[in-house]
Amino acid sequence: MLDKIQVYDDREEDPDHKLSDMEVGKIINLKMKSKIKKSTMGKIYAGGGTRGRHELGGILSNFRDTLQISLIGLSNNLNKTGFSSNELYTMGGFNRSGGSEVWDGTFGNSYNNGIESVSSAGLNINNNYGERLKLNLSYFYTNTVRDNNANTVGMQTLAKTILHSESTNISRREENKHALNGLIEWVPDTIIRVRYDPHMDFVPQYNTTSSAGNSGNTEGKLTKSFGNTSGKVFNNTFSHNFSYYRRLKRPGDSFTLTHNLSLSENGSDDFNYNNVTSYVSSIKSYIQDRYGENDRANNSGGISETYNRQITKKLNGEFLVNTRYMTATDQGFIYDRSSSGLYDSLSINLSKNLQRNTFIQNLRPLFSYQFSDRFTIRIGLDGELQYVVNKFSNDKSLDMGKRYYKFFPIFRLNARYFSIDYSERLQQPNIDQMVPIERKYSDFYRTIGNPGLVPSKVHSLSVNFSKYDYNHQLNVNFYTGYNLTENNVVQKTTKDGTTGAQTQSYVNEGSGANAYFGGNRVSNLKRPSNGKLV
Repeated sequence: MLDKIQVYDDREEDPDHKLSDMEVGKIINLKMKSKIKKSTMGKIYAGGGTRGRHELGGILSNFRDTLQISLIGLSNNLNKTGFSSNELYTMGGFNRSGGSEVWDGTFGNSYNNGIESVSSAGLNINNNYGERLKLNLSYFYTNTVRDNNANTVGMQTLAKTILHSESTNISRREENKHALNGLIEWVPDTIIRVRYDPHMDFVPQYNTTSSAGNSGNTEGKLTKSFGNTSGKVFNNTFSHNFSYYRRLKRPGDSFTLTHNLSLSENGSDDFNYNNVTSYVSSIKSYIQDRYGENDRANNSGGISETYNRQITKKLNGEFLVNTRYMTATDQGFIYDRSSSGLYDSLSINLSKNLQRNTFIQNLRPLFSYQFSDRFTIRIGLDGELQYVVNKFSNDKSLDMGKRYYKFFPIFRLNARYFSIDYSERLQQPNIDQMVPIERKYSDFYRTIGNPGLVPSKVHSLSVNFSKYDYNHQLNVNFYTGYNLTENNVVQKTTKDGTTGAQTQSYVNEGSGANAYFGGNRVSNLKRPSNGKLV
């Protein structure tokens, strides 16, 4: 069936070999025998269990020389994809197309809470026209239903009393995703490589939630509430990435031009009903019946040029110029239900019309020195200009525009089995946290924005280890990281012990840190002559 197996590094996005072997993916090229080049192969499975659990699916791939057409379908309610990543990359053909569908939730397992039921079907088409042109086109439809039941018990000690609360929340989210992806890769000769990959997603979504809860303090009951919400959501996105790579005449020198564009539009129509019974004299019981209409857009585009210079046999220089422009809008209108039964009473205080425009310019010289084939150090300095304009309403007197000039060090060490990375970046606060007004959602809850928030500075350190022992068929991977955030944006909540009412605001306060780690060890089982697995 197989004539030859080739395993090599995937250097399509790293033509100058700046990354170590363990940092790039591996491509397994299965050379079929001539009779198999025109064949069909696949896999089907099905299973069932208690509490209505089920799974079924199949992959069917048809080969005609370099043309591969793969049909893929699955259905399960087990919070899983139904296929291994290896099956999707090889039999499904995603190793030839980039494979974003493997991890973006197209086949389920989007790592959300609750029970996820997914049904997905589509096709993936790959074809090579000689050695110069590669094309891919894929379409998948995915229906995902997520059911989540949550019970929460809380207790908070204040200066003069203790607040306690209980709540129940039952929610369902259903979305129908249409994903259309493509890839064009043209390599006219050994000098030039051109790559273009567009992506389009159309995702209508329907949400329902019902909730109930109560709160109290050491003196007795404070509130009892129940409510429900329903909403219709849309999320449409288009993005593309373009790259042009050219190897220059001088050995080791190259020029790379990249362009990216992302257009995203989403919105919702929501109905919210809340019935709150108050047991304190200072706040009356009330019923809220509201309709919300929200429209959001996030658009960005950028272009970068990279010149790579081989200064000496061991010393390499890289100079990058990167320009990005981003605009984000968030418009929302809240209507209360009037005595006429219509949602026609506009709440000015809760409605919003926000916009943020961001311009970013980067200049980054980077030098790498190769001490040996297995040991390289890269050091650089990233000079960044950010110009951010925040618009909080139609009143231009409230507009805020600020410039930020920063220099961030870059350090990277690549060794035979491990790598160490250090970088820094500037993180802007959310514009919704900066709105210079107080929003009163009810007598029990209000928020206050802080236009004086400043950006946070994030320091990131990561370590990766990977080793494959061919003789023992053993693969070991380990990764860890640490992030330190200066001028951390903190959500500050003040609670009234006598009523349970809370006020939420935002401040820059101190530093925050988080760490993560993980790893795996994979070995193949061997069957010796005695028939026992070891």
